[in-house]
Amino acid sequence: MARKSENYKGIPNQQLFVQLSFLIIQNLGGIASTKEIRKGVLEILNPTDDVLKVRSNTYRGYEFTHKLSYARTCMHNCGVLTNPEPGKEIWTVTPEYSDRKELTYEECCVLTNKGPTLRSPNSKNA
Repeated sequence: MARKSENYKGIPNQQLFVQLSFLIIQNLGGIASTKEIRKGVLEILNPTDDVLKVRSNTYRGYEFTHKLSYARTCMHNCGVLTNPEPGKEIWTVTPEYSDRKELTYEECCVLTNKGPTLRSPNSKNA
């Protein structure tokens, strides 16, 4: 049975979901489906059933799924990924980031009062 958790014990932080998602997409040639990204993250992290069944307190579903989805959304909002055909769940690394082998949450998104914004890949903080 699914359980709710206030602290989401055992679920990786958002930074790891961003790093792994980007790595998986790049390893698949810079383009991947949502299913391919999820499969890759599951293979790398090998989470327990208990971790996968933790219900989110802020999302109608599981916290693991929510964090994985938000990683894609963050990279999309920051200009790292594009979804050329919304609804098809295919994600492509944008040309500005296509030569990158890795990406961190901190490099990609800076939380402002407007939400995630692009930090130039050439900035001193990148």
